[in-house]
Amino acid sequence: MKVLALDPDLWEWEESAWESGVVTIMMSLFNHEQIMETYWKDMAHTKDRGTAERMIRKGKMTLEDIADCVPSLSFDELREIEAEVMQSA
Repeated sequence: MKVLALDPDLWEWEESAWESGVVTIMMSLFNHEQIMETYWKDMAHTKDRGTAERMIRKGKMTLEDIADCVPSLSFDELREIEAEVMQSA
């Protein structure tokens, strides 16, 4: 019968390598989650800008009223959108 003599230092290395792998996987998942969260926030912001632009083009509401309807956009950003709409008209 053969008995394998394993070096205890090898066990420590394997455990360390396994922990590194786990950390790498966890960081990848975390980074993926952050990327997706940023993507969805950007999509929502783009949608809100489009909504505000359409409201400004109709010209039936003041910027203050539009700011109430689209609270995710700052008043300064609404002014920028208004300027862009006026330039393209």
